[in-house]
Amino acid sequence: MKLKLIDYFRMHLSELIGNSSRLFLSELFSQIIAFLQVIMIVRFLGAASYGLFALVIVYVTVVNQLIDFRIKEAVVKYLSEFLIKKDRSRFWASLKLCYLLDFITGVVAFLIAFFTAGLVATFIIHDTQAICLIQLFAFMLLISTLDNSCSGVLIVFEKFTLISVYVIASAGLRFIFVAAILLSGFGIKGVLLGYIIAALLSST
Repeated sequence: MKLKLIDYFRMHLSELIGNSSRLFLSELFSQIIAFLQVIMIVRFLGAASYGLFALVIVYVTVVNQLIDFRIKEAVVKYLSEFLIKKDRSRFWASLKLCYLLDFITGVVAFLIAFFTAGLVATFIIHDTQAICLIQLFAFMLLISTLDNSCSGVLIVFEKFTLISVYVIASAGLRFIFVAAILLSGFGIKGVLLGYIIAALLSST
C-alpha cells in the first residue's frame, strides 16, 4: 500500500513539475518578448510619445482590474469541485454563470474606460490627444472579455500545454504586428491597433 502511494505521488509530482515548467517557460518567453517590444516602441516613438502610450495602456488596464471579479479563480475552484463530484448540472450552471459575469464585467469596464476618456485626458494626462487613444484601446476589453473564463476552463481540464502555446503565440503575434506597424511609420494609434489586432487573432 505504501509503495502504491509513493508511486502515485511520484507520478503526480513529475506531472506537476512538467506542467509548471511549461507554464514558467512560456511566461518567461512572453516577458522577454514584452521587454524587447518596449525597447522597440521607445526607439521608434520617442520618449514623449511612449509616455503618452504607456499612460493610455495603464489607465485602461487599471479600469479592467478594478472591475475584475477574479472569474478565472472562481472557474477553477467551482468547476473542479463539481467535476470531481460528477455533478453535471452544477458544473454547467457554474460555467454559464462565470461566462456571463466575465462578459458583463468586460462590457462595463469598456464603457467606463470609453466614456471617461475625456476626463482622464483633460485632468490627469493633460493631453486631449489621449481621448481617442484611450477609446481605441478600450476595445481591447471587449475583445478579451471571455479570456479569464476560457483560461480557467483550460486549467480545470489540465490543458497546460495548450495554455503555454497560447501565451507564446499571443506574445509573438503582438510583437510581429507592433514591429510591422512601427516599421511602416505609424505612430501611437498604429501601435495600439497592432495590440488590438493581435488580441483579436489570439482570442479567435
